[in-house]
Amino acid sequence: MKHFSISYTVTKEDYDCFNKEVNKAMFHKRLKLTAVMLGLSLLFFLFGLYSMGVTVFFVIFINFFVGDIVNRTYMMKTTLKSKIGKRPVTIDFYNDHFEILHFPDEYYKGKSEKHYPLWAVKMVIENKDYFYFKLEDYSTLIIPKRDVENENILKIKNMIDNLYPDRFLED
Repeated sequence: MKHFSISYTVTKEDYDCFNKEVNKAMFHKRLKLTAVMLGLSLLFFLFGLYSMGVTVFFVIFINFFVGDIVNRTYMMKTTLKSKIGKRPVTIDFYNDHFEILHFPDEYYKGKSEKHYPLWAVKMVIENKDYFYFKLEDYSTLIIPKRDVENENILKIKNMIDNLYPDRFLED
């Protein structure tokens, strides 16, 4: 049984705001992981294993900083070039899943339909302008509040409170 639907189109500004929010939200996770790895590197130095400490330090630097920056830059560029990301979207919320529908536009004549179970949401971020749902397949559902009726915003917040209290980050 369908509970409610929302329809909108994502803009370039929506993607820019998303990238800023996710980077801010993930900063603490990256910081914790880096602190653990630097602690391990320091431990190697204390035991006189200098080459091992230097190796760990450079592996950390390459994986967590250089790799992360390259990945974020690549994702931002490909997202902005993507034509499917600019198509009109309708999201239908059901009891046990939600359905994302992309409708035809001047670039695509077909309709795209994707179903996600409610448990596929791995992280939810909310700020004053957006809801962001990070999904199990590493895709993100951006819902701009400007295009959603107040009644449906309350339904989304209720869904978040009931289903994702442990996965929710608020700005």
